Amino acid sequence: MQSTFSGVEIAKRGILAHSQLLRTAGHNLSNINTPGYSRQRVNLASSIPIYMAGPMRAEVAGQIGQGVDIQSIQRQKDEQIANQIVQQSHKQGYWNTRSKYIGKLEDIQNEVGESSLRGAFDRYWQSWEELSLYPEEMSARIQLVERSETLVGLIRERSDQLDQIQTMVHLEIDYTVSKTNELAQEIATLNTAIQQAKAVGDMPNDLMDRRDLLLDELAQLVNITVDSRDPDELMVHTNGKILVQGKVARALVFQQDTTVAVPTYDVYWSDTQDKVDRTGGVLSSLLELRDVDIRQEQQNLNTFAVTMIHNTNELHREGYTLSNETGLDYFVERPAVLNALGNYDSDLDGAFDQTWIYGVSGQNSLELSQQVGFAGTMTLPGRAADETVEVVYNSTDTVQDVIKKINASSAEVVASLNTENQLSLQASAATDPVNFDFVIRSLEDSGQFLVGYAGILQQTGAAGAFTWQEANATNTLQGGSFTVAPFLNPAASFELNPAVAVDPRRVAAAEADVNGVFNPGDNRVALEIANIRIRDLGLANVESYDTFFSHSIANIGAKGQEAEVLSLTQNQIVENLRERQSEVSGVDLDEELQDLVKFQTAYQGVARFLTTLDSIYDVLLSI
Repeated sequence: MQSTFSGVEIAKRGILAHSQLLRTAGHNLSNINTPGYSRQRVNLASSIPIYMAGPMRAEVAGQIGQGVDIQSIQRQKDEQIANQIVQQSHKQGYWNTRSKYIGKLEDIQNEVGESSLRGAFDRYWQSWEELSLYPEEMSARIQLVERSETLVGLIRERSDQLDQIQTMVHLEIDYTVSKTNELAQEIATLNTAIQQAKAVGDMPNDLMDRRDLLLDELAQLVNITVDSRDPDELMVHTNGKILVQGKVARALVFQQDTTVAVPTYDVYWSDTQDKVDRTGGVLSSLLELRDVDIRQEQQNLNTFAVTMIHNTNELHREGYTLSNETGLDYFVERPAVLNALGNYDSDLDGAFDQTWIYGVSGQNSLELSQQVGFAGTMTLPGRAADETVEVVYNSTDTVQDVIKKINASSAEVVASLNTENQLSLQASAATDPVNFDFVIRSLEDSGQFLVGYAGILQQTGAAGAFTWQEANATNTLQGGSFTVAPFLNPAASFELNPAVAVDPRRVAAAEADVNGVFNPGDNRVALEIANIRIRDLGLANVESYDTFFSHSIANIGAKGQEAEVLSLTQNQIVENLRERQSEVSGVDLDEELQDLVKFQTAYQGVARFLTTLDSIYDVLLSI
């Protein structure tokens, strides 16, 4: 039988329920500007009535209601959209970061006016042309030296700018790794708190919002997938490997990688020491920028510097100065090793074990149009650490055909004929960071092209092969000249010969006649150096120094355009997803204010009901 005072319980439940509705609306309004907050809704349901159907049911008319109960307080969140945001965020982080730093590289390339490297480059060649017209004039020599100093200074400045960007990227990688570890640990901590709250029947909406916000931030940094199938243990994977499993977070570490030629830093799992895979996010973008884009720009500049030094000095040594000197370098050559044979002690045990040479020339004079007359296969260094490339030549191939085959292959050597029409092989920048730049790693020929014909190697086959992993490997070469590999980062140490800088008379412009007599009015060396500008460099997509510059600018410009377009596209995709999520989760001020009025009115109604009951009970108790 229903109690006379059961109405008080109904009123109490109504007051409690509508108090919670008002508090929840206030909580929503208080967090209207909180990042990641999802609006909350109180789910109400009628209390279980008295006299449910059954054999012991009292004989009364209908069921008697018992008021209202709070079933739950739920956040409004579309989990499918949330997963899509996580899936797209790593792409957004990748392209935004790439766009930012490619823009910095473009800024370096896009110099204008008198201070531009391209302008200084043009004026430098013009000065050699003017010297070829007036080889006896000191004014032409002074102008050449001044413009050479300007060119050298700008090349070193650009090298410094690239180093600064490299340093910025390095520091940001370090920060990103630390931030990733911080976020992963905080997510693991929140997993524990959420699991404990759910275990006692609570709905930790605010904690889950905080976790989702951290997951979105983490997804910007690394490519993650979120697995919430187990309600007690949310898991976060990156590239198939666990980053967070429930209350446990794995850490990343940014440490030195000693497997590459020039030791650098890479990202590893702290527990297994495995390298972290790079497939998206800010971290992947930064590592790619450092190891590919910025490295390529540095290598391009170093290639420009080292070939300029080598090609100019090769001609300048043969020329004569106004002081009747010869054998003088125009630019300073800084070898990577001090041993004249290129020998190097790589493991610092006191014994030479490697041979570092940059270029080698044959003894014999060749003609480009002449057929070689025999067939064979040259084995040259490839792009990977231990990779070799085979270049097959036929008896009907001309010298020019063979040179083109070498330069068209993926071998990291460049072939050309020098001023004496001798075959010249020069090392290029290394594709794989395991290898050193500008070091010839191997030369072998099963036939006679590199041996008896060009005069580079002494023997055919493996027995006569040159390999840099041996000391005194230059003993396998014939009597042609070779050049020791240049010092690391030659653009940074690019310098005009101080002897020439202080005395322009020591610029060599003339060539001796057949009798070895020097004529101050001779201009042949100056003219040959001026023509270096249009010499075929044998590099992919680069025909000469002029196209070298234009190719470099076009390449970075194309990268910049791609990064900008995809950054804008990805930002729009994520923004659209966030807008869709906001339609579900966002707090609407007008709606919450309307709810406040509605809940307040209902609360007042229940309170009035309680007041009425109080009056009834006063009358009842007074009888």
